[in-house]
Amino acid sequence: MDLAIVGSRGIPAHYGGYETFAEELSTRLTDRGYEVCVTCEGYGQAKWYNNVNLIYVPIITKIIPRNLAEVIHDICAIMYVSIFIRPKIIYLLGYAACYTCIISRCLGIKVWINADGLEWKRRKFGSVGRAIIKALEGIAVKVSNLMIADSKHIQKYLFEEYHINSSYIPYGAYPVKDIDPNLITKFNTRPKEYYLVVARIEPENNIDVIIDGFVKSNSKKQLIVVGKVQNNNYGKMLLCKASDRVHFIGGIYDKNLLNALRLHCFAYFHGHEVGGTNPSLLEALACGNIIIAIDVPFTREVARNAAYFFTDASSLCEVINEVESSYINYPEREELSRDRLIKAGYTWDNVLKCYQILLEKNV
Repeated sequence: MDLAIVGSRGIPAHYGGYETFAEELSTRLTDRGYEVCVTCEGYGQAKWYNNVNLIYVPIITKIIPRNLAEVIHDICAIMYVSIFIRPKIIYLLGYAACYTCIISRCLGIKVWINADGLEWKRRKFGSVGRAIIKALEGIAVKVSNLMIADSKHIQKYLFEEYHINSSYIPYGAYPVKDIDPNLITKFNTRPKEYYLVVARIEPENNIDVIIDGFVKSNSKKQLIVVGKVQNNNYGKMLLCKASDRVHFIGGIYDKNLLNALRLHCFAYFHGHEVGGTNPSLLEALACGNIIIAIDVPFTREVARNAAYFFTDASSLCEVINEVESSYINYPEREELSRDRLIKAGYTWDNVLKCYQILLEKNV
C-alpha cells in the first residue's frame, strides 16, 4: 500500500472539504497505478470504491460529542492502518490525533499531515481549548515527515512559527457553467434574485456580520444561508435574524443542487476568517460568481481581483449598494472568476500533479 488517507469521514464524499479532497486525490492516484486506501466512518459493506481500498472504523456519536468521537475515530484509524495495513505513507487530514502517528513513525511509516487552517484561532474554542489545539499543532510539526499547506499564508506561518519548510499544494474545484435553474424553485426564488452564503454556522465564519450588512443595505433581494444551524447561543442568535428576506435552509449535501444555488445567485458572500484555502470560495469561483468576501489574507490570496472585500457590517452594506447600483457584465465577471481559478492552479489536475511529484520522491 503506497498511501493511506486518514481524517475524513470517508468516501464517496457526502459532507465537507476533506471528504471531497480524499475522494478526488485517492481515485485519481489509483487511476495512475498507486495503491491507496481511505479510512471511513462506520460499518460499510463496500470494500472498494473506484479501485480505492475502503477501511471502515466505527465511530461512537450517541454517547459522546461528535468532535470528541471524531478524534477517537482518527486515533483508532491511525493505529489500525499502521499495524495492519502498513502503508508507505499515512496522510493525516488535520492534526487533532497527530500524536498517535508516533506509532506510525516507530513502525517505519512516513507521516504527512495537512495543516488545514489556524484552528486554534477559532472563536468557538475557549482559552483552554485554543491552548490545547495550538499544542497539537506543535506536535504535528514534530511528529510528521512533511507538513502540507493548502495556502501560501499557512506555509509562511509554519515557517515563521516553527522554522520548517512545508509543501504548498492547493485545493481544487471543477468549473461549473450549466445547471437547470428550475432546481432552485423549491427555495421560492429565481436566478439573480438572491445572495448566497454556504458555510458551517460558526462565529469565525461571520454569518451574523453578513446578515447585518445585508439587512442594512438598500437591496430588495433575498439572502439564502446554507448550513446546519446548531442549537447553541450563536445559532439561536442567528435564527432571530431570520425574516422574509433572510432564509436559513439547512445543510445541502446534494452537490448538483448546491451548485445550482451557487451558479444562479446574484452574488456569493464569503465570511471565513481563519481557514486556509476554503473549498466554498473555490466553488464560488468555479461557478463564476460575483464574490463579496471578508478582507483577510486567506481570501485575498485565493480571490485577488475576482472579489469585492468587506471588513464589517457597515463596509459590507456599502459594497452591496455599490454592486447593485453598478452595471454588471455577467459574462465578463464569470470569466474573471473562472480564469482566477485556473490560473492560480486551483484545479484537481494541478493538485494531482503536485502530489504525484511528492509521491515519486517518497514511494
